Amino acid sequence: MTSDFKRSKHKVFSTAGTVYSYIAMGMIVCVLAFIIIVVLRYGAGVLSLRFLITEPLASATNAVEGGILTPMVGTLILTVIGMIIAFPFALGTAIYLVFYAKKNIFTLLVKSAVDILAGIPTVVIALAALVIFTMPQMAFLSMMVEHESGAAVFESAGEDIFDEWSGDDWVIDDWGDDWAVDDWGDDWIIDDWGDDWATDEPAAVTDNTGSTQNQEITEHAKKAFGRSFLVAGITMAAMILPFVMKSMEESLKTVPQAYIDASLALGATKWRTITKVALIAARDGLITGVILGMGRIISDTAIVWLTLGGTLRMTGIQPWFIPENWLSTLQNTGSTLTTYIYYTSPAGDGDSFDVAFGASITLIAIIILLNITATLIGKAGARKYEQ
Repeated sequence: MTSDFKRSKHKVFSTAGTVYSYIAMGMIVCVLAFIIIVVLRYGAGVLSLRFLITEPLASATNAVEGGILTPMVGTLILTVIGMIIAFPFALGTAIYLVFYAKKNIFTLLVKSAVDILAGIPTVVIALAALVIFTMPQMAFLSMMVEHESGAAVFESAGEDIFDEWSGDDWVIDDWGDDWAVDDWGDDWIIDDWGDDWATDEPAAVTDNTGSTQNQEITEHAKKAFGRSFLVAGITMAAMILPFVMKSMEESLKTVPQAYIDASLALGATKWRTITKVALIAARDGLITGVILGMGRIISDTAIVWLTLGGTLRMTGIQPWFIPENWLSTLQNTGSTLTTYIYYTSPAGDGDSFDVAFGASITLIAIIILLNITATLIGKAGARKYEQ
């Protein structure tokens, strides 16, 4: 009697667990389907070749007339920079924890640091990055600095700058926009891509190259601008480091111990065994970790918002796509698909639902492709080991 009761009870709990699992899975699928349906409903009409290959207009209120080329390029730039920086550190840490680390306080501190970093909100990481990269020693990563007197020094403003001294006023024409400084800095009225800035600070000096005429001023700079593709890319690398490292660590742990022992028995050194056996055996898992890290960079907004700046277009020397201008582009501000979506939505400066949803479709498509790629790589690796 007792045995039958236990079997009946076990069957009830088993059935309840199975039903709960199906319900949870169904809810997840329904939420994803709802998001995709809504995004396609409002954004499909915007998608076109022109939308993908043209740059957005400077003002988000007129973004419906532009495209998403530079936000897509900005997303690619950040992803490449972040992964180039994060990959060697993540792989090195994973190798140490799997093959070299001993059970001591140092190893415990490393694992705790990784876990804590993974739990820190991205906005906090971005704020910490601003503290570091606005230091004058970091001015080489971003092109704008603040002078001791309070004046702003712009070191990268465009291809051609025409400075004309007329009485008490400076008139600077840059990219067809007029910048007027009245009476050496009593008031600033700056029209740059439709944005108005005002300051009561002393007049600033604008230099296209940041070389000769501003050399003496920039030497006394007290604060770097702290916002650029390089700054944002380094910050992204710090953000994804624990996630990529954890994925790589778990992948290296799956390498059969027999592979390691066989290599060592044949006389190979430990390092050669790691590089020629373990890394190759865990290659698919390592690639999966990289792809998942790329997905986190692509979908982040807080770091982009605080460390890349608030410009929809590239602000380096123009045209930004010419190789000799690439360094200037990396040292200046821009946008990604996530910030573009914010700017064009009612929450930002714009009120273009369809444009924001059109960019969202592109972003979701990129993330889905990355996840499909990671899944296929994982399955391919599993089949190979089964054989």
